[in-house]
Amino acid sequence: MNNNYVISDFATYMPMRCSMQRFGHERQQMHDYFEITLIVDGSCNLQMDEHLYRLQTGDLFCVNPHTLHELQGIDCVSITILFDQTVFEQILPVPAHPQFFCVSSVSDETQTVALDQLRSYVARVVKNNVDKLSGYELRNWSYIYALMDITYNHFRIQSSAASEKKNYKYAMRISEISQIIQKRYTENLTLNEVAEEVHLSVPYLSKFFTEYYGMNFLTCLNQYRLNHAVHELLNTDKNIDEIAADSGFSSSHAFVTTFKKEFHLLPNIYRREQKRRNESPEFIMEQHDYIAGLKKYLQDSQGTQVLPA
Repeated sequence: MNNNYVISDFATYMPMRCSMQRFGHERQQMHDYFEITLIVDGSCNLQMDEHLYRLQTGDLFCVNPHTLHELQGIDCVSITILFDQTVFEQILPVPAHPQFFCVSSVSDETQTVALDQLRSYVARVVKNNVDKLSGYELRNWSYIYALMDITYNHFRIQSSAASEKKNYKYAMRISEISQIIQKRYTENLTLNEVAEEVHLSVPYLSKFFTEYYGMNFLTCLNQYRLNHAVHELLNTDKNIDEIAADSGFSSSHAFVTTFKKEFHLLPNIYRREQKRRNESPEFIMEQHDYIAGLKKYLQDSQGTQVLPA
């Protein structure tokens, strides 16, 4: 069973989403944001770019926008920060659309200090948004800029201009397709309609989905619908028929079938178990314990604070 605790979410004054999650299996996903995830407790496997990485407590990894990735573990706890990388691209030096590689379990010794800095800033982001002291919104921006500065200077992939241009071309195509699906997933959207909008042939687009999304078009479309459905299950009192319609499923039966295949539970049972779990004193105490445990990342080996209070 996966549990998610949102520490801060996107808003006009909030440049990021920060959350803590306990998971056994995080389904395959792709999003528009740059992701930094810190493993707070447990161990897991990260599947990304056709490679498998073993992660332990304290490991940290980054995910580029529009990159398919998947986590598998047993009662693993992580902190994830998402933010829009394009906010920085207008001020970044060449290349303006960088790609990064950061997986601490396979990093070299020259990156040790930078990894410690990333852990410190992740911890600082969490503390800042839990405490919510005066001016915390401004500090959020400063921490996100610091995270981008560290990743840009220590984990940027060095590539040729031609390779950079090609990567950017495909990234923009993925972004365009993702935006269309995000905008129209509640409709009876077809592969033909998407192909027409992006000026590609249907066979080419079908192959593109398999190659770059790691799934076919319908599966990808249903991922967007399921994400919306899960949000409504956990944050509204709408019934299953309403959620199915709001999320773009053709019927409540189609929704329940797709949901059960993905989560191995009926939607109502998933909602009830998540609500019971999130409201239990044990879960609230567990959140507090893990957040308090991040304090060690704010100090160096001598117990001195790495960052100012």
